Amino acid sequence: MIRVRLVANDVDELHAAAAAVAEALTVTHTSRPVPRRSGDGVSLYLRAELPAGAPPDKRKKS
Repeated sequence: MIRVRLVANDVDELHAAAAAVAEALTVTHTSRPVPRRSGDGVSLYLRAELPAGAPPDKRKKS
């Protein structure tokens, strides 16, 4: 599982970034956009996996 945290100035930017991630990875879960505690922007959390048929990680030992 891959966990991704996206931070953007507004929800529109956040959705655009999430769409870009979804083109590269298979997104299995998306959180609701959450205002940042600092007040400057919003955060979104994604859980993703490599798409089916992705080449194996060559760094991993068998």
